Amino acid sequence: MVLCWQRAAKRPWELAKHDNKAQAVAFQYGKHMSLGHKMNSDLQPFVKGSSGDPVSFSLNLAPVVFHRHIVGQESWALQLQQATTIGRQVDYTLLRRTITAGNGVSSAMDLCRYHGNKALEAIECFPPSEARSALENIAGAVTKF
Repeated sequence: MVLCWQRAAKRPWELAKHDNKAQAVAFQYGKHMSLGHKMNSDLQPFVKGSSGDPVSFSLNLAPVVFHRHIVGQESWALQLQQATTIGRQVDYTLLRRTITAGNGVSSAMDLCRYHGNKALEAIECFPPSEARSALENIAGAVTKF
């Protein structure tokens, strides 16, 4: 997915016969946009629908991975066990509450903002224009939760 975004951002510049610097900037913009988009997507179960609605989510999402890393494998195993019912079903509402109470979500948000800011930095070398403004708006949207 990341490579797809990078190439998609770079390809029009190649077709328009822009120099290598412009192509490299487009590549960096695409790379950071794709990583920021992935972080934003991973954050959705933790920032939307937090009203207690049961929402299942992958245990490989960035906030979960950060949480597991922060609390350690033993604590994570215990938290997962506590969120598992007798029928071996995971109580995602409880698990989401546990993850949200830790620093995994804020760490993922920080990383999302980092990539959004790096995408903005990549296009700073271009003069102000409607095209640049559109790219800035896209990068800004990725960091909204």
